[in-house]
Amino acid sequence: MRGLHYPPNLWKLIVANMTSAIGSGITGVAVPWMLIAQEGGKEIYGWFMLGMTGVSFLLAPWVGVIVDRFRRRNILMVNQLLGIGLTLPFAIWGMLGGEYGAWHFIIISAGSFLYYTIHYPTQFAFVQLLVSPKQYTSVNSVLEVQGQAGAMISGGLSVWLIEIWELSTILFVDAMTFGISFLMILLISFKEANSGEGKRITWLKDMKEGFQWLRHQPKLTFFLLFALFPFLGVMAGNYLNPIFVQHTLGDGASTLAGGEMVYAVGAVLAGFSLPFFIRRMTTRRIIRWMVVIFAIATWGIAWFPITFVFLAMELFQGLGNAGTRIARNTLIMEWVPNAMIGRVHSFLNGIGYLLRMLILGSFTQVVVVRGASYAYMMLAVLMTFAAIAVLGLSGWLRREPSTHVMPQKAG
Repeated sequence: MRGLHYPPNLWKLIVANMTSAIGSGITGVAVPWMLIAQEGGKEIYGWFMLGMTGVSFLLAPWVGVIVDRFRRRNILMVNQLLGIGLTLPFAIWGMLGGEYGAWHFIIISAGSFLYYTIHYPTQFAFVQLLVSPKQYTSVNSVLEVQGQAGAMISGGLSVWLIEIWELSTILFVDAMTFGISFLMILLISFKEANSGEGKRITWLKDMKEGFQWLRHQPKLTFFLLFALFPFLGVMAGNYLNPIFVQHTLGDGASTLAGGEMVYAVGAVLAGFSLPFFIRRMTTRRIIRWMVVIFAIATWGIAWFPITFVFLAMELFQGLGNAGTRIARNTLIMEWVPNAMIGRVHSFLNGIGYLLRMLILGSFTQVVVVRGASYAYMMLAVLMTFAAIAVLGLSGWLRREPSTHVMPQKAG
């Protein structure tokens, strides 16, 4: 990330992301914690996560078409307004004396799920337009550092804000951060062509084009899918960790928030180190070793249910997942044309949602019967399988990506 000489528009986007990440990050710790603390809360939370993953799976192909048909900047702004529309009414409800029940927590969490289902594919496609191909790795690293810095700040704040602030205040602050993010995106001056202009084909045919592109790249497709497994592990951990901390470690919210912060430190470490390593080895090789690191860290949590070990392994999970994501995003940007990237990226995410749904469906029952440690053991086996698959597939990707890229310069 030497010099950090990026377009001003990219920095505006980074500030927008950082602001909303802090607000939504605090809410993302507070709301699940309050839900799980209620009677039967952990089962409700598990089924909720499963249900929302199913909804995200169904929406993913449509989100991909939206990203490729409409201006990405406009989509990002509308999404911030949706965030405000979700959090502000509930904040006002609490400030007027209303009490929060399980259904309030579920609606807030569902809105957050949908927000990120739209946000990440749109941001991904927009960033590919804003920078040159040679900056893909460093920009993905900067975005990773920005995201994890937001997680560290929100994690640190949530440790004590949960204890001293009402949920209504937390939601109000979250709504304000969405407002600031909207204004920063509004300030981005960029002449972006409407990808859907002049198109007369149906949305279903749009989806089919994305699938056909991946079908003609089978080795790349399977490699990217297995490289997605660390992220699936993190998503499963978002469900398991609150239960693991409360019922297996017997600790409080400070350990959960501390795990979020330590994970973020590992991810930031990946963000700063990946540009250095990518200059010295292939993106595929980096993905291989990052998936292996994540698998080993998952085994550590499963084998040793001790607070110190949990926190230490969160560091390596952060390194492994963020390192995989940076290298994986770089590989996608190098190989996939911008006109197709929304559909291709969302198709891969859709498969990820399906796998996540299967994992969460299994874990919801396993946690009730055998406990979170046993579920972590199952997760470690899955991560080991992914590591073996990535090690085997990476050697097949020999073709240079330049034949697949259609670079576009910012106007």
